[in-house]
Amino acid sequence: LGRRESPPSAMFEQVKQAVGELHLQVLKRVCKFVLVRLLGRFIATEIDLQKLDFEVASGTAELKDLQIDARTVNAVLGDEAPGISDGRIGCVRLVVPWRGFLQGEAACVQLSDLE
Repeated sequence: LGRRESPPSAMFEQVKQAVGELHLQVLKRVCKFVLVRLLGRFIATEIDLQKLDFEVASGTAELKDLQIDARTVNAVLGDEAPGISDGRIGCVRLVVPWRGFLQGEAACVQLSDLE
């Protein structure tokens, strides 16, 4: 007695919201996987999913203010190029073409505000 049951529509909305949140977390992990595969060795710190700004509908994800791993960048540039001692990426934007991604359509990574 005293326990009040939620109407079926309220329970459905709760389940729908939980599934939506789970779906978002899975998509964020996919974006993180792509970013780590493309840029992971050039970034000094691990990518934090909490800092990933993600828009599901457009398939875009953004990370801001990432520290560059100067040693790795210098190794890739070689001795002929001037080296860097420190740096950061102001914004990394990943665009994932959801409709064609599983069929091999490439994701696009854009870097801006490099210092």
